[in-house]
Amino acid sequence: MCSFIDLMYRLSRDSYTHLLATDARHQLNKKGGHSSEEDRQKLFTEACERYQLSGKILLADREFIGEKWLSFLVNKKIDFIIRMSRTCYKKPISESLGFVYSKLEKMALKAKKTKKSIIKQFQMKGNTYSVVIVKNDKDDPSEPLVYFISTLQNKTEILDGYRIRWQIEICFKHLKTNGFHLEDLNFSKDSKICLMVALVVMAYVLSIQQGLENKVDKKKIYRNKPSRLAISYFRQGLSIIKAKIWSLKRFIGILNNIFKNADQGKLLYVQ
Repeated sequence: MCSFIDLMYRLSRDSYTHLLATDARHQLNKKGGHSSEEDRQKLFTEACERYQLSGKILLADREFIGEKWLSFLVNKKIDFIIRMSRTCYKKPISESLGFVYSKLEKMALKAKKTKKSIIKQFQMKGNTYSVVIVKNDKDDPSEPLVYFISTLQNKTEILDGYRIRWQIEICFKHLKTNGFHLEDLNFSKDSKICLMVALVVMAYVLSIQQGLENKVDKKKIYRNKPSRLAISYFRQGLSIIKAKIWSLKRFIGILNNIFKNADQGKLLYVQ
């Protein structure tokens, strides 16, 4: 039987992206959700000392932008896929070999399929990036196109990778209000917050894992919108975990069973 500490370590590897994203969100929330390029560089310099981020792919939203910040990530050998606003880097994109920015937008708007995207490599401050423009999945007249900047060169990989970012938003929803109600604890000390977040993220990962392994795909049917699961995989798994765990010894036994034949897959994304 594996030791309890070993089991926690192995489980934490599955929770890795959620924990790092949660830690980053907590640090930035101290600044009202906004950060300067210097703030981000400091945060990720500390993160690189604690985690092996070289070779990973950072997934981020529009506030994580800036020429110095992007150069910092390149120097740290961290690839990234970041959504950006329409006005970002129009000049270097247009000045690089190939179609100008406005032409790329027209090509994306004319695409018959929503998922068909336009990609162009461009130079900025000595580094090579890709810009990807695609029609917005949502019917939003104010934002018909969605823009991404990345160090990757395959547009399918860029779009598929960014879609994974939404998983962390679902995680936060369950941590804060839809399952564990983490904010109700009102902790103020960073040490207590980090410990509780680690425990709750572990419980979240276990719930998803159990829900997927024992899933019941009963769906609710709606007249004017897509069908959805009657009970989410998270809720299904959380109910299973609550029913199974009534002592520490029992909990360790469950973890042993989970990891006995677990695939330890390679971590790729950092959100």
